[in-house]
Amino acid sequence: MKNNNHRLDQMYDIGSGEYKIITKSKKEIKEELKSKGVFVRGHCDREKMEKLAADNKIELTSRVEIVKEGWMGKPKGLLQVLWERGWIDENNLNEYSLKGKGYQMDEDGNLKEEFRCYNLRTLMSNCADFKEEKSAMEVLLQDLSSKSHNNQKIELLVSPKYHCELAGEGVEYVWAVMKKHYRHKPLKEKNTKKKFEKVVREAAECVKKSSVELFAARCRRYMIAYMNLDNGNNKLTYNLIERFVKVSKTHRNTGDQEKGFIQKAILDSISL
Repeated sequence: MKNNNHRLDQMYDIGSGEYKIITKSKKEIKEELKSKGVFVRGHCDREKMEKLAADNKIELTSRVEIVKEGWMGKPKGLLQVLWERGWIDENNLNEYSLKGKGYQMDEDGNLKEEFRCYNLRTLMSNCADFKEEKSAMEVLLQDLSSKSHNNQKIELLVSPKYHCELAGEGVEYVWAVMKKHYRHKPLKEKNTKKKFEKVVREAAECVKKSSVELFAARCRRYMIAYMNLDNGNNKLTYNLIERFVKVSKTHRNTGDQEKGFIQKAILDSISL
């Protein structure tokens, strides 16, 4: 009962009676300027914002009370969720952590096997409902399917995370071409909503069918590389696959790492 009363005492936010001085954010200053009839449009750096505030006699700092936050209306932490599901050993609460404590790590910085049962993320990943949780995009597509007039089913096929070269038959290359086209346009040609939409349409139209086929072929070669690596085949001789093996340790940015290939695709599409 004592523990329960203590929990109820921590339910709501409680003011401490102590105060601290904080610097106002640009958003807060902007709102105060707006209340005084001063509208800031477009980008405005901190220095300019502070000058406008000074000109309009707006303080740059505010005095706020230090509040001890309660748990009501706040998201639960992993420890609380796992405890409610019976995954937590209350006799060893100090052993639990998100990434692992110093003494739980080996010389290479990896969590020792005997301490994996105290890793909150590992425990949560083992929960069936967490594994099978649908993403926001999957929920959206499921909802759209249920509202479809012709009973058309919309599905989301997810490619492996962190390996954008496998995404949707080379779609990452398509995005790279569109981005490059958009960025090369001067600001005056895309500084309004109408102009922006026009440039985006032009960027989409510059991706030709021949380029998409080329992207898909390149994507499939990467898929072959993954398959061979997964099967333990280290005798790959194809230059492109060898290059892939070299860079596959980190998340790849197709637009930056394959500039030559992307630029050639753009030039080929223009010449058609």
